[in-house]
Amino acid sequence: MGTPGRNRSAAIFRLIRPLNLGIIFLSFLLAFHLAEGPLLNRDFILIAAWLFLAAAGYVFNDISDKEADQVNRPERPLPGGFPPREAMRLLIILASAAFLLALFLPFPLLLLTLLVGSLLYLYSRLPAKGPFLGNVAVALATASPFLSVILSRGYTPLLGLAFLFSFIIIWMREIAKDFEDMDGDRRAGRRTLPLTAGRKRGFLVLWVLTFILAGFTMWGSLTVRETGVYALVIMGGVNLCNAGGLISMRRGLYRRASLVYKLSILLGMGGLWLSV
Repeated sequence: MGTPGRNRSAAIFRLIRPLNLGIIFLSFLLAFHLAEGPLLNRDFILIAAWLFLAAAGYVFNDISDKEADQVNRPERPLPGGFPPREAMRLLIILASAAFLLALFLPFPLLLLTLLVGSLLYLYSRLPAKGPFLGNVAVALATASPFLSVILSRGYTPLLGLAFLFSFIIIWMREIAKDFEDMDGDRRAGRRTLPLTAGRKRGFLVLWVLTFILAGFTMWGSLTVRETGVYALVIMGGVNLCNAGGLISMRRGLYRRASLVYKLSILLGMGGLWLSV
């Protein structure tokens, strides 16, 4: 397989980050499963709009992060030679598709789509996001499939639990990525958590979020039907993964920690699916 700069199709494939899009798609399937209702035509439009919006956000993030990625991730398409002009054209196509599909959604869902798009724009455009703004924006945008289903179908404790779970663990993963990207972020003039508060305090924030998430997993055991599955997969497996993420962070294995947190997300989604 050629390098991203020589292979246009491979570069585009990497720009839109299909694994992350797959997680968003699974998040929607889980959300509708928790809502316990049949899928409607507008639900498919909602999923498609969100996938196009997320893909546009990933491309825009790569365009904005080109300087930092030359240090942090030189293997990414733009540092590898993919033309920024082509990336911008791809961004316009994806964002336009997301907006056109969103016009067919009910007004509250349209507003949420525009809000998430604005968050992704601010995340990519603001060079000095501060220690929390960037991470919270990404976590909120990535967990928003559950918010959109709440707006569409109504609130249930399980949907609320899924949103909180997704929001917190993605926040944790973003912190791990900030630790990994310190050199490039410093070069780009960013003010991420480990750069502004230091490694020790940044690690403390991760500890706090880990214990908060563990508390929510215990509360969640009161809302599910299959408590045995929930205890094994969520209270056991997810919290064990998060502990493994902390251990990796402590040892300076930041990329491993990021992968462990992604595994925790997938494990949590599977556990919630099997627990209702």
